[in-house]
Amino acid sequence: MTDQEKEIAASAYEAFSAGQYDESLKHLDALQEVNKEDYKITMNRAVVEFYKSDQTTTGMLKQTLMAMKNQVHTSAEDVDGLDDVENNLLYYNQAIIHYHLRQYSEAISIGEKLYQFLEPFEEKFAQAVCFLLVDLYLLTFQPEKSLHLLAVLEKLSVQGSNKNGKGENNSSNKEGANQKAEFAAVIEAAKSKIHQYKVRAYIQMKSSKACKREIKSVMNTAGNSAPSLFLKSNFEYLRGNYRKAVKLLNSSNIAENVFTALLDFCKF
Repeated sequence: MTDQEKEIAASAYEAFSAGQYDESLKHLDALQEVNKEDYKITMNRAVVEFYKSDQTTTGMLKQTLMAMKNQVHTSAEDVDGLDDVENNLLYYNQAIIHYHLRQYSEAISIGEKLYQFLEPFEEKFAQAVCFLLVDLYLLTFQPEKSLHLLAVLEKLSVQGSNKNGKGENNSSNKEGANQKAEFAAVIEAAKSKIHQYKVRAYIQMKSSKACKREIKSVMNTAGNSAPSLFLKSNFEYLRGNYRKAVKLLNSSNIAENVFTALLDFCKF
């Protein structure tokens, strides 16, 4: 990829991250003109179009991803075809589509195969796959499996914190400090999500003691946010404190989408 292509790709990603979907599509169109054979551009266009439609064109996105899967000649059943990061991202997005369509068995099947290839890839992608599987296991009432993956996520967070603490980069002091701060925020957000998912798992297992411990961690990390209040309400319901559960629900915006899995934009 030339420097010009990298610059256009970076602009497309920045626009996508900022929610400027039309601008992102313009950059992707320009990139497609100079690189017509790269299927990642088509995938990113499909993802951007999906977000532009307020995530309403799920069927169309699924068809696009299926067509690209055939284009790269890989299959989720052929695990050797998943050892490439670009193919992994394609399948991750496909698993997300199954998730949103509530086709949980299909999503789990893909997610579990992706999980076998986490080690060579960056931590952000590994976390995304693990969190997706955790959510899927909880949606299919498999809390023990979710707790196992949460332990893996905790390990990844610790490793990430250690790397960040060492400050291994060749950037300027200011840029390095900004990267450290950004990375620290990502790690803290991951830790907060881990506590929230643990509460969901322990609620399913009806383990009040363990749940109480995690609820404290959730309130410390997420405060009185809608997700934390919603979880605390579930905890109080589990304990039989129904009035308190209702009070907590009334104090939170339960219309907010508490737990959601997101498609990923493939960086070039």
